Amino acid sequence: MTKIRYFSTKNDFKTGFLYKVFLIIGIVLLVFSLVANMENITGITLAFSILFIGGGILLGFFSYLFSRLAKISDEVEKDLDFEKIE
Repeated sequence: MTKIRYFSTKNDFKTGFLYKVFLIIGIVLLVFSLVANMENITGITLAFSILFIGGGILLGFFSYLFSRLAKISDEVEKDLDFEKIE
């Protein structure tokens, strides 16, 4: 017999925090690469800034989807009567 476990929809693997951190790091690296005049460092920092900004946008999209999922699950919980199930 399996035990039913309820997971909170508010726990979204901290994507809301991570996408902000990735975007900030990406923007800082982008500014650094634009300001720096050294060719070797500029190419590397530009590549990392693009990776961090892309990762931040991806995590931001996941955060948005998790928040939408939380709203949907809250609506389902309100409509669902747990006394009828048990």
